[in-house]
Amino acid sequence: MKQVLLFVASLASSCALAVHPDCLKLMLLAAEMPENPSPIEALSAAFAEESSPSLRALSRIIQQETELPDHPVNIPLILENQVGIVEALVPGEWLEFAKFYIRDGYITEVEISAEDFISWGDEILDRFPIRHLRINAKGNARWADFFQLPFLSQLHSLSLLRAEMGRQGVTHLVECPYLSQLQELRLIRTFTSLRRKAASYLIKHAYFPSLRRLDLVHNDLSNEQFEKLLQSNGFPSLRELDVSYNSFYRLYFDQMESLRLLENLEHLNLADTSLDRFSFPNSAESFPRLRSINFAGNHRLNINDFALFLQQPWVSRLDALGVVGTPIQNHLLLRYVEVINARH
Repeated sequence: MKQVLLFVASLASSCALAVHPDCLKLMLLAAEMPENPSPIEALSAAFAEESSPSLRALSRIIQQETELPDHPVNIPLILENQVGIVEALVPGEWLEFAKFYIRDGYITEVEISAEDFISWGDEILDRFPIRHLRINAKGNARWADFFQLPFLSQLHSLSLLRAEMGRQGVTHLVECPYLSQLQELRLIRTFTSLRRKAASYLIKHAYFPSLRRLDLVHNDLSNEQFEKLLQSNGFPSLRELDVSYNSFYRLYFDQMESLRLLENLEHLNLADTSLDRFSFPNSAESFPRLRSINFAGNHRLNINDFALFLQQPWVSRLDALGVVGTPIQNHLLLRYVEVINARH
C-alpha cells in the first residue's frame, strides 16, 4: 500500500498563507491507496471514509474561515483612528503631496513622489524617523538625484509604486551606494513589456546583500527573466519572493538550470501568474528552507500536476500552501460536500 499526501490546508480557508504549521501537519495525512493510483484518485483518497481524520481536520479549518486580502502586497492602510493623529502631527501643506503612516506608535512610513522627496525630504526626516519609504509615480523622476540621497542608508524598506523605471533609472538603483542594508524592496508595476530590458538589467546586475524580501508584482516578467532571477547571486539573504500578477503560464522548476535564489528562500508567492502547468524537483536540496508556496488565483492550474506535486516527499514539511481560486480548491470542496451528503 502506498501513502499519498493529501493537501486541504487552504480549502475554505481564504487566508492563502496563514495556516498554522501544526494544522498543516494534520491536513497532510497519509491515505491508504491501491497500488499505482491515478493523481486524481490520490488527491481524493482521504474523502472516501466518513471517519477520515482528514475530514475532521478540514471541518476545523472551515470553522476558522478568514478572508483573503484584496491585494497581495502587504502595504498597511491608514486606519480611521490614525487619521486624526497624523493630521495633528504633520504640517498641513505636507498632506497635500504625501501620505504618512504610523507603525509601532511612530510615524515611520511615508508615501511620496521622488521629486517631492528630493525637495522636502530633509524637513520630513528632521521631524519623523522614517524607515519605510514608498515612492509613487508622478511625472519624470530624477532617479540620479534620488539614489544619491544618503538618507537611503537608514531605510528598512523601499517601495517603488508604478514608477515605470527605464534602464537609466534601474542603473541608478543598482549602483546606489546606500542600499546595502536594505531589508525589503518592492517594485510594483515598475516595468512593462516596453521596459523589459530594464528588468533584465536589474536581474543581471543587482546585488543587495541584506535584502530579505523582494516583490516584483505586476511587472510583465517573462519566463526567461524569472528563470534568470532564480539563477541570480544578487540576493544571498532573500527569504521572501513575490512574483504574483505576472503571466508565466508554465513553470518547470525541475528542468531549470539553477535554483540558486531558492537556497535560503522561505516563502514563494506565485499567485495570479496565469499558471497552467508546473513541476518541482523530487528533492528539496535546492530549496531546503522553503516553508510556503502560494498558487492562489491560478484558475487554470492543472489538477494532475498539483496531485503529482503533493506526492513529492518534501511537500509534507511545508507550513502552508495557497490554493484559493484554483481548480484544486473546487475539486476538494466537491469531495467534501459529497462525503457530508453521504453521511446524511
